[in-house]
Amino acid sequence: MLGRLSPQKLVDVRNLTMKFTFALKNPIKLQPWEFLHSDVKQGKLLGQGAFGEVRAGTLHLKTGETVDVAIKVTKGSSDLCKAKIKEMMKEARLMRNFNHKNIVRIYGVAVDEQPLYIILELVTGELPLNSSLSAAALVARRIYRYADLLLRRVAERTFFILGGALNSWLKANAGRVEVKDKTTMCLGAAQGVEYLHFNHCMHRDLAARNCLITEDKMVKISDFGLSRMGTHYQIRTAMRLPIKWLAPETITTFSFSLKTDVFSFGVVVFEIFSDGAEPWEGKTNAEVKSYVCPAHPVTHGEFLTLPDCLPDNLRSFIEERVFVKDPAERADMSEVRGSFLLTKQTSTQRFMAGRQDFRTSSCREQLTSIAGERRLVETGAPFKTEDA
Repeated sequence: MLGRLSPQKLVDVRNLTMKFTFALKNPIKLQPWEFLHSDVKQGKLLGQGAFGEVRAGTLHLKTGETVDVAIKVTKGSSDLCKAKIKEMMKEARLMRNFNHKNIVRIYGVAVDEQPLYIILELVTGELPLNSSLSAAALVARRIYRYADLLLRRVAERTFFILGGALNSWLKANAGRVEVKDKTTMCLGAAQGVEYLHFNHCMHRDLAARNCLITEDKMVKISDFGLSRMGTHYQIRTAMRLPIKWLAPETITTFSFSLKTDVFSFGVVVFEIFSDGAEPWEGKTNAEVKSYVCPAHPVTHGEFLTLPDCLPDNLRSFIEERVFVKDPAERADMSEVRGSFLLTKQTSTQRFMAGRQDFRTSSCREQLTSIAGERRLVETGAPFKTEDA
C-alpha cells in the first residue's frame, strides 16, 4: 500500500509512525545458545589465523552469572571469509550437541552484528578474568592446589607451565611430566573421543595441537572444524590434509571413519609420551606415504616408533591394535579407553601398595625407636635429642 502513495504522503506516514511505540505481539526470542554482542566483553589476544582471532573474555549468561570464555572473532567480508564463517557456524552447531568433561564446551554464538562471535569454554592456566571468588581467594586456592607441586619443583629447579594448548604445554614441560600423568592425559583424551564416537561423530583431525589441557592436567578435545556426523565420510574435493596423523586408508582412498580416528589417536599418544615431538620428524609427506602405504599391496606398512617411556602393555596394544593397516582389525575407542584405564588403575594400585609398605615400615621404625627411648628412660641412661 505504501508503494502507491505519493512521495510527500509517504513521508507524512513515516513521520506519523515515528510518534508511536510498537511492540511485537509474538516475538521470536533468542535461543539459549544465542547471545548479543553486549553480553560479551573481549580481553587479551590468545591467538589468530586466517579466519580471525581468538581472545579471552567474559560472557554474561542469561542466568545473570558472568563466566570466563574464549571468543572466536571473525574478520573481513570477502567471499573466502564468508565461506570460513559458514564453516565456523557449522562447527558451532555441531558442538552444541556435546556435553562431556573431556570436550571443550561451547556456550553459543553472537551473530546479531559484525564481527561474529563463537563463544567457547576458556581452557588456560592463567587466573580467571572474572569469578565469584575474590582475587585473594583465587590465589589462596591456587597456592593450596599446587603447594606440593611447587615445593617439589623448587627442589628440582624446574616449573610447570600450567595449562593451554596441549602440544605447546608438552614442549614447555618436556622431561618434567611423569609417566602416570601422561597415561592419565591419554585416558582423558580417549574418553573424549569415545564420547564423540558414541554420538556418531568423527573428529577427523585428532592431534595434540587440537587438544587443550587444564591446569589440573585434564585434556579436552577441541577444534571441530573438520568433524562430521556419521560413521563414514569420503572426501570429494581436493584439500590439504595432515598426512603424518592420517590412517593408511585415508591417505590412499581419502576416506574417513571412526577407525581412522583411532589410528590418529595413536599418533596423539606418541606426541604425549614424546613431549610434543612431531611425528615422523624430519620426514617429508611423500616419505611418510611410502612408509605407511608401501607400493606393494602385500607389504605391511611401517608405522611410528613409540617412545621408550611408554608402558610395555600400552606399547603392545597400540602396535597390535591401533597402528594396523586393516581398519577391521583396529580397536575401537572403547577398547582404547579401557586399555589406558586398566594401566592407570594398575599403576595406582602399585603406588598405593608401595605407600602402604612405606607406612608400615615407617611405623615399625617409629615403634622401635620409641621402645628404645623408653628403655633408656627406664634405666636412667641419657638419650640424645636433635636440635629443632
